Amino acid sequence: MQTQYWGRVWTCSAWCEKRSAFREFRIDRIQSCDTTGDTFRSEVGKTLQDYLRYVAGT
Repeated sequence: MQTQYWGRVWTCSAWCEKRSAFREFRIDRIQSCDTTGDTFRSEVGKTLQDYLRYVAGT
């Protein structure tokens, strides 16, 4: 997960299970968040290093 600040908006970049791709989520549009206790294993293609390569275009 990577967070960025764009002047007036915070975003969270992360792997989206629904879209099967990296996505940017506006934090100010998140309406609720529940702790489930679920954890995720690191998977090839879905890590921070993979995201950084994705945004670098390599």
